[in-house]
Amino acid sequence: MAFSDNDIAFLIALGAFLISSFIYIIPIIVAAKKRSPKLKTIVLLNIFLGWTFVAWVVCLVLACKKAETTGKEDIKTEETKQDEKSPEVETV
Repeated sequence: MAFSDNDIAFLIALGAFLISSFIYIIPIIVAAKKRSPKLKTIVLLNIFLGWTFVAWVVCLVLACKKAETTGKEDIKTEETKQDEKSPEVETV
């Protein structure tokens, strides 16, 4: 069975569409993988303005950017440090 020129053209167009669609949503995939707090912004910006290369790059940069932390997550109080120590055995 031989393919006609129309069939080959259709397969090439379909392949180009699938590859470009995957490339188009890369910022959304990266943001979801990194659990970005700006995921909704990235999705909306990419859907509505991603066709402009500049907005797509902005979305990709936002998706790759490390989430800013306040630094409060790493601070442990003396009380929590003592709770983490092994419990002392009381002797009677």
